[in-house]
Amino acid sequence: MDSNVRAGSSPAFSTKPQIFYLGLFYYKEMATVYILYSKGIDSYYIGSCKDLEKRLFQHKTAAFSKSFTNRTTDWELVFELSDLEYRQAREIEKHIKKMKK
Repeated sequence: MDSNVRAGSSPAFSTKPQIFYLGLFYYKEMATVYILYSKGIDSYYIGSCKDLEKRLFQHKTAAFSKSFTNRTTDWELVFELSDLEYRQAREIEKHIKKMKK
Protein backbone atom coordinates (compact mmCIF):
# COMPACT_ATOMS: atom_id res chain seq x y z
CA MET A 1 0.00 0.00 0.00
CA ASP A 2 1.49 3.37 -1.01
CA SER A 3 1.70 6.19 1.50
CA ASN A 4 1.07 9.79 0.61
CA VAL A 5 3.45 12.27 2.26
CA ARG A 6 2.56 15.93 2.03
CA ALA A 7 3.94 19.01 3.73
CA GLY A 8 1.96 22.17 4.18
CA SER A 9 -1.48 22.89 3.85
CA SER A 10 -11.61 12.98 15.34
CA PRO A 11 -9.32 11.02 16.80
CA ALA A 12 -10.77 7.54 16.73
CA PHE A 13 -10.01 5.23 19.60
CA SER A 14 -10.72 1.85 18.02
CA THR A 15 -7.67 -0.14 16.95
CA LYS A 16 -9.76 -2.31 14.62
CA PRO A 17 -9.75 -1.04 11.02
CA GLN A 18 -13.21 -0.24 9.72
CA ILE A 19 -13.98 -2.09 6.51
CA PHE A 20 -16.83 -1.07 4.23
CA TYR A 21 -18.30 -3.05 1.35
CA LEU A 22 -18.72 -0.82 -1.69
CA GLY A 23 -20.11 -2.78 -4.62
CA LEU A 24 -17.41 -5.06 -5.94
CA PHE A 25 -14.66 -4.22 -3.45
CA TYR A 26 -14.01 -3.54 0.21
CA TYR A 27 -12.76 -0.19 1.50
CA LYS A 28 -10.66 0.03 4.66
CA GLU A 29 -10.77 3.37 6.50
CA MET A 30 -7.27 4.82 6.64
CA ALA A 31 -5.46 7.08 9.10
CA THR A 32 -2.96 9.95 9.05
CA VAL A 33 0.02 10.98 11.19
CA TYR A 34 0.52 14.74 11.31
CA ILE A 35 2.74 17.39 12.86
CA LEU A 36 1.52 20.89 13.69
CA TYR A 37 3.66 23.93 14.50
CA SER A 38 2.72 27.07 16.42
CA LYS A 39 4.91 30.12 15.88
CA GLY A 40 3.20 31.87 18.81
CA ILE A 41 4.45 29.36 21.39
CA ASP A 42 7.31 27.97 19.22
CA SER A 43 6.12 24.42 19.71
CA TYR A 44 5.23 21.30 17.75
CA TYR A 45 2.32 18.90 18.22
CA ILE A 46 2.34 15.33 16.91
CA GLY A 47 -0.88 13.40 16.41
CA SER A 48 -2.75 10.78 14.42
CA CYS A 49 -6.37 10.50 13.37
CA LYS A 50 -8.77 9.06 10.82
CA ASP A 51 -10.21 12.41 9.63
CA LEU A 52 -7.47 15.04 9.37
CA GLU A 53 -9.70 17.94 8.28
CA LYS A 54 -12.03 17.43 11.23
CA ARG A 55 -9.11 17.04 13.65
CA LEU A 56 -7.38 20.20 12.40
CA PHE A 57 -10.62 22.12 12.88
CA GLN A 58 -10.80 20.81 16.47
CA HIS A 59 -7.22 21.96 17.14
CA LYS A 60 -7.75 25.42 15.69
CA THR A 61 -11.04 26.03 17.50
CA ALA A 62 -9.85 24.69 20.88
CA ALA A 63 -12.59 22.05 20.92
CA PHE A 64 -11.03 20.29 23.93
CA SER A 65 -10.56 22.74 26.82
CA LYS A 66 -7.69 20.95 28.58
CA SER A 67 -5.71 19.88 25.52
CA PHE A 68 -2.15 20.97 24.74
CA THR A 69 -3.24 22.64 21.49
CA ASN A 70 -5.74 24.81 23.37
CA ARG A 71 -2.84 27.15 24.28
CA THR A 72 -3.00 28.91 20.90
CA THR A 73 -4.94 28.95 17.64
CA ASP A 74 -2.12 29.57 15.15
CA TRP A 75 -1.38 25.87 14.48
CA GLU A 76 -0.07 25.13 10.99
CA LEU A 77 0.18 21.70 9.38
CA VAL A 78 3.88 21.12 8.59
CA PHE A 79 3.89 17.36 7.95
CA GLU A 80 1.35 14.74 6.95
CA LEU A 81 1.77 11.02 6.34
CA SER A 82 -1.51 9.52 5.13
CA ASP A 83 -3.04 6.28 3.84
CA LEU A 84 -1.92 4.26 6.86
CA GLU A 85 -3.76 1.62 8.81
CA TYR A 86 -4.86 3.11 12.13
CA ARG A 87 -2.62 0.88 14.26
CA GLN A 88 0.36 1.73 12.03
CA ALA A 89 -0.38 5.46 12.34
CA ARG A 90 -0.48 5.20 16.15
CA GLU A 91 2.87 3.38 16.21
CA ILE A 92 4.50 6.01 13.97
CA GLU A 93 3.07 8.77 16.19
CA LYS A 94 4.55 7.11 19.29
CA HIS A 95 7.92 6.66 17.55
CA ILE A 96 8.11 10.34 16.56
CA LYS A 97 7.20 11.42 20.10
CA LYS A 98 9.97 9.22 21.55
CA MET A 99 12.47 10.89 19.21
CA LYS A 100 11.73 14.29 20.80
CA LYS A 101 13.12 13.27 24.21
